[in-house]
Amino acid sequence: MDTTTKHSTALAGAGAAFLILAGFFLWRDLSLPHELVMTVLALASGAAATLRWPRRWPMVAPALLIAVTVASTGWFTLEKQTSLLPPLLIALATGGAALLRSLHHGEDRLADRLSWYAFGAALLAATWGVYFHFFTAGFAADWVARRMIPTVAWLGMGLGFLVLGNRRPAPTHVGLGFIGVALAKAAFYDTSHLQGGLRIAVLGAVGLLLVLGARLVGRSSKEAA
Repeated sequence: MDTTTKHSTALAGAGAAFLILAGFFLWRDLSLPHELVMTVLALASGAAATLRWPRRWPMVAPALLIAVTVASTGWFTLEKQTSLLPPLLIALATGGAALLRSLHHGEDRLADRLSWYAFGAALLAATWGVYFHFFTAGFAADWVARRMIPTVAWLGMGLGFLVLGNRRPAPTHVGLGFIGVALAKAAFYDTSHLQGGLRIAVLGAVGLLLVLGARLVGRSSKEAA
C-alpha cells in the first residue's frame, strides 16, 4: 500500500469516526426517538450497501444492514411498536436494491453473499412486522386461521429461493433459513395454537409444499447437471 492510499484510508476512517460521533451526540443531545435512530441507521447502511461504500471494504455496509435489521426485529418483537415498521421496510427496500446491484455488478464475493443474507433477513423481518401489524393487531385479530399465513408464505419463499438459486450458496442458505423458520413455526407454534381442521390444514399444506419443493429442486438439479 503506497503513501497516498494510506493517507486516503486514514482520512476516510477518521471521517467515518467523527460522523458516528456526531450521530451519537445528535441522538443524545436532541433526545431523538430511538425508533428514528433505527430508521436513519437502516437508511444509511442500506444506501451504503447499494452504493458499495466504502469501496475498499464493500462487505461492511451489508453486514451493518443485517445488524440493524436484527436489532429492529428484536425490538419490534418485544415492544410491538408501529414506529419500528419503517426501519424494517427501509431495510427491505435498500436490501433489495443492494442485491440487484450485486447480481448485475458483483465485484466482491463476500459482499455479494452478505447482500443476499441482508435481503433475506430484511424480507423475513418485514413480512413478520407487516403480518403482525395488519393481521394480528389489525383487522384479522379474531381470525384464528391467520396464523397459517406466515407459515405457508415463509415456506413458499424459502422453496422459491432454493429452486431459483441454481445451487448458489447464498440464495440456498437464505432459502434454507426461511424453510427452517417455517417448519419450526409449524411444528412448535401452529400445532399448539391451531385446533381441529386448521391444524390439519396447515400441516397438510406444509407437507404438500415440501413434496412439491423436492420435485422442483430435483428437476432443477437435473437441468443444471
